[in-house]
Amino acid sequence: MSDIASISGIDIANVAKVSGVSKTSMAKFGGMSRASSSPSVITDNLFLWFGPDDVTGSTANDKNGGSVGAVMTNGASVVTTLRSAGSFYTDGVNDRILAAYSTSQLPSTTTWPASIEAWLYPSVGGKNLNVISFNDDASGTDWLRLMLDKRNSNEITYHQFYADGGGYYQWVRRDVDFPTVNGSDWVYMSATFELVNDATLITAYINGVAVGTATTSFTGSRNVPTWANQTTGFNLGINYLTRVYRGNRIHGYYGQAHTGDVRLYTDKLTAAEILNNYNVEKTSYGH
Repeated sequence: MSDIASISGIDIANVAKVSGVSKTSMAKFGGMSRASSSPSVITDNLFLWFGPDDVTGSTANDKNGGSVGAVMTNGASVVTTLRSAGSFYTDGVNDRILAAYSTSQLPSTTTWPASIEAWLYPSVGGKNLNVISFNDDASGTDWLRLMLDKRNSNEITYHQFYADGGGYYQWVRRDVDFPTVNGSDWVYMSATFELVNDATLITAYINGVAVGTATTSFTGSRNVPTWANQTTGFNLGINYLTRVYRGNRIHGYYGQAHTGDVRLYTDKLTAAEILNNYNVEKTSYGH
C-alpha cells in the first residue's frame, strides 16, 4: 500500500480496518503492493524459541512468550567467546540445559507437521556431539533431534526422528565436512516432519538450503510428534539427552558444545520460510 497515501482523506496509517479486513493482513490492495517491513523470524505456529540473548539468571526465557524456561544447571552458561550475542555452553561433564513441559503445557497438536531449527557449533573435547533433542519424558524413546557428530573422527549431520522405543527411527544423514560460511563454523540446521502416504517424511536443511529427505519405514500410529498423546511430560535438551535407550539400558548424555537459537514449530515451514529465518539471523552468527 505504499502507492496509497490516503483513502477519502484519511491517512492509511490510521486505518485499522478496510471493509473488515485487517490492514496487516493485506499484502496487496487493488493490485498495489504494501511496503514490506524488515524481515523477521517466522512466528506463525511457533511453540518455543530459546536464545542465549534472553536469559534471566540461570534460565533462558522463551522468546516466543511461553511460560516454560530452559534451566541451566551444574555450570551450564551463556558465554560470548564465539559471538557477541552469546551462545549456550555446556562442558560435557554434567552441565545441562533443560526445558521441561508438563502434560498441561504440551503443544495441542497430536499429528504432523512440525519443524525444528537450531544454530549449532562443532563440539570440542571428549564429548564430540552437539545435539538438540525434543523427547517425551516417560522413557525418552520418542524424539526429534538435530546433531553435529564429530565422534570417531568423522563430521556427520543428522536430522532425526525416533519413535516408540522399538528401533523405529529414520534420519537424513550427511557424511560431509561441516560447512563454513565466511569463515564461520556455525551451522544452521532445520528439519520439517510431515505425514505422506501414512509415513513420516523428513526434509533436512543446512544453512537454509534443502540437503535431503528420508521417509520412515514404519506406518500408522508411530508417525506422530513426540509430544502427541503423552501422559507424562516433554523435554527440550540442549546438549543434554534424558533417559536415552542404548540397547537395554537408559542413561543421560552430556555434550561439550556451543549452541545458539533453538525453535520448535507445530507446522511445516516452507523452504522460503526456512531461508528467511536463516537470512534474518545469519549475520549475528558470522555468515
